[in-house]
Amino acid sequence: MNQQYLEILEILRPIDNEFMKVLFKNQNCVELLVKTIFGDDVSLMKFETEDERKNLQGRSIGMDIVVTLSDGRIIDIEMERSTENATPLRARYHASILDCSESFAGEEWNQIEEMYVIFICEKDVFNTKQLVNPIERYMVNGDLFNDKLHIIYLNASIQDESPLGLLMHDLMCSDPSQMYYEVLRTRVSYFKKSERGS
Repeated sequence: MNQQYLEILEILRPIDNEFMKVLFKNQNCVELLVKTIFGDDVSLMKFETEDERKNLQGRSIGMDIVVTLSDGRIIDIEMERSTENATPLRARYHASILDCSESFAGEEWNQIEEMYVIFICEKDVFNTKQLVNPIERYMVNGDLFNDKLHIIYLNASIQDESPLGLLMHDLMCSDPSQMYYEVLRTRVSYFKKSERGS
């Protein structure tokens, strides 16, 4: 095994793009993400990783993890190390691409599924010092606009003792022995420690 490759592998974390692509092809890892964010009562119907979608003008975008829950909700989860790529306009674009690809001819407007675009960011993008930054749209009178779109920014630099804070720790951790969640620890160890994985 190439020594340089092993040295690079040793420092990779789940939040790092190339490693994330491999780790989250595993349903157990995706379920850990979704259930930690939404609660244990959610159920996955399907998921795709590195899902490339195009608009009618040919502009493509790769979505890290796209999940459809059994109740129809659609979730796009993006791991993002760069603050430049975690902009509100990118969140808007991801939502628009999903809307176009997940709605169908003849579908009533009220049948469009509830959608979540979630950015898990290495840094505190908006300098809120909060772990969870939910984004909703409101009307002038303060009522929720209720367009069934929810954008959530998770700040992985906040690693408290909550289940979500522990998950942020694991996503930023390069040493599987230091990870809290068995699912991630086992998956990361497979690639870093076993001959078959590496």
